[in-house]
Amino acid sequence: AITSTATSTRAATTLTPTSTKVVTTSTLTSTKAAITSTATSTRAATTSTATSTRAATTLTPTSTKAATTSTLTSTKAATTSTPSITAATLTNAITTTTYVPISKQ
Repeated sequence: AITSTATSTRAATTLTPTSTKVVTTSTLTSTKAAITSTATSTRAATTSTATSTRAATTLTPTSTKAATTSTLTSTKAATTSTPSITAATLTNAITTTTYVPISKQ
C-alpha cells in the first residue's frame, strides 16, 4: 500500500490597508451684492358711475279660463236585504251527558 502525508508550509498572509486620501476643504464666499427695489405706484384711482335707464316692468295677468261646473247623478238602485232566518226556526237543543265513574278494582 502507498501512504502519502502532505504538510503545508505556507505562511499566513496579513493585509493591512492604509488610506492615502487627502481631506479636501472648500470655503465658498459669496460676493453678490444685495438687491434693493423700491417701487412707486403712479396709477390714478378709477371712479365709475353707472346709471340705470331701464323702465320698471309691470305685469298684469288676466285669466281667461271659464269656471267649471260638475253635476254628479247617482244611478245605483237602493239595496234591500231580507234575512232568511226567522225566530221561529231557531231551536236550542241541549243534550245532557251523565258520567258514571268506573269503580276501582
